[in-house]
Amino acid sequence: MTSGLHWQKFFSSWAMIFPLRMELINTMKSHMSMADYYTKMKNIFDNLRATEYKIYEEDLIMQLLEGLGREYETAAGTITAMIDSLSLQRVFEIFPFYESRLAQLIAGVTLDQSSGGRNYSQPTYQICGKCGHTALICYHRFDIGYNP
Repeated sequence: MTSGLHWQKFFSSWAMIFPLRMELINTMKSHMSMADYYTKMKNIFDNLRATEYKIYEEDLIMQLLEGLGREYETAAGTITAMIDSLSLQRVFEIFPFYESRLAQLIAGVTLDQSSGGRNYSQPTYQICGKCGHTALICYHRFDIGYNP
């Protein structure tokens, strides 16, 4: 192979690699579902691998985590700490669970806010029926005549 053909091959492969790398770096989850986000990132990753560009599964996992919002920081931190023992498939299995748990928590906060700030997820005290306080601070704890 002549040096001209070698350079031509190098530049043509780089012309394919560079936009894919930029897309991988700049893709954010935003309003996509986790499945859509994963699929998009996996397609970019697979296209990069097809160009013979050396990229590792850990690179994709780190880019996946970088593209997530603040609401995923806890899960991202945990996965980052365990990255040596996790496969891309395992990471993908973790996030739908985390996403559904996050939705439950957000729904709970919405319910709490719509109830005038009362937090009904706290236990109800058995003597007076009020939420969120203990027997030590219940005004009725020694009132034998109290009938809720």
